[in-house]
Amino acid sequence: MADEIKNEVENKTIEANYLDTIKELQAKLDSSVSKDEYNKAVQQNADLLNALTENRQLHVEDKKVHNQEDIDNAARKLQGKNLSNRQYVKTLLEYRDAVKDVYGEDVFVNPAYKVEMDQNDKPHLTDTRVATDEDYEQAESLAKQLKEMVDESKTDREFQKMFSYSLK
Repeated sequence: MADEIKNEVENKTIEANYLDTIKELQAKLDSSVSKDEYNKAVQQNADLLNALTENRQLHVEDKKVHNQEDIDNAARKLQGKNLSNRQYVKTLLEYRDAVKDVYGEDVFVNPAYKVEMDQNDKPHLTDTRVATDEDYEQAESLAKQLKEMVDESKTDREFQKMFSYSLK
């Protein structure tokens, strides 16, 4: 009987320790930042350090804080019929930024699919709904390229040429 009580107390202590560990891990997770945010902060830090060592001014943009209304407005604009290709891509980038700010999700990231073999040894795709780091890097690269094209082009024709050239 005494051994049973001792074992029960030990089990409750172990369970309490597990719960404490889970709470600590959840607190760390809640206070962490996404890899994109971390990489962006590291890049900003490097840019600031370089500007300081080279004794030059660094242009710092005031970042707009987006809200649900920005998402809705951009989504409505994207559904319009009178957008040029350049305007469409520019609005799409605005939509992406707003969704990232409000929900923390990147609309350019396509969840990965896993190739599995069925019982007949034929491959098929399984939707894993888990995006990889590479998916996020590719999405960021795409957004950066599109933004550069929008910023560098003054007309839709210039944008179209740049876009077509980037596909070659």
